[in-house]
Amino acid sequence: MSEFDKHAGRARWDLTQRLDGVRQRFELAMVAELDRSVKTILRATERAKVLRSLAELERDSLQQANDTARRAARDALALASQC
Repeated sequence: MSEFDKHAGRARWDLTQRLDGVRQRFELAMVAELDRSVKTILRATERAKVLRSLAELERDSLQQANDTARRAARDALALASQC
């Protein structure tokens, strides 16, 4: 084996080891980033559910108030027409 082949083999081995380390760190970073993204999406989904429920409660409350106001107006008109 020539001196060149020996050094080329060492350089190839070193490069392979470094690239493997970079790949492993990249994979770990991507998994962590995906994990954060999933958690963020889940929190946003839960928040959206809460906001939807609050909006539905508010809508129902306003509908009830409108119904009450309509009944009061109808009753007032009925009384006024009796006079």
